[in-house]
Amino acid sequence: MIDMRVVERFVKPLYDARDKAHNYSHIQRMLKTVKELSSEKDVNKELMLLTVYFHGRTKRYRKEIWFFLRQHGFSEIQVAEVFESVERSRTEPKTTEERLAWDANLIDALGAVGIARAFIMAGAKDTSMEDTRAIALSNANRQLLTKEGKKLSRERVLYSKEFLRIMKKELKA
Repeated sequence: MIDMRVVERFVKPLYDARDKAHNYSHIQRMLKTVKELSSEKDVNKELMLLTVYFHGRTKRYRKEIWFFLRQHGFSEIQVAEVFESVERSRTEPKTTEERLAWDANLIDALGAVGIARAFIMAGAKDTSMEDTRAIALSNANRQLLTKEGKKLSRERVLYSKEFLRIMKKELKA
């Protein structure tokens, strides 16, 4: 298994140019969550962690990531597996590792942090408060894929929906 400290040193700069809602802090929160979600599951931890570390970076930095993984002993097949896992975890998760990464990402879009991230993005894209509220509400209604994710997110979903309900009321005032 590759030393994840080496992965972290490689990956951190890849997030420097990202917006503040999708920077390395987002990855750190996803890592903490995915570890918690997977604590009692039989998963390929290396693939799961790499899926999170490279979340949202495999298109822009494909060559660099490919070279990094090959340099650290990954076969062509293993590199392809990492790339597939990263992409599917953001669109159509199939494996347990991908579903856990999906849930970790979605959980970070919920609760106080999730709402703050939505408004950070809104400010960067000049989106109205109403549209941002709709995006945050959409996140609160998205489906988590694991039993552990549903349990862990319960409080954040309730908080998000209550906050957005109050916000809707205040926007109408």
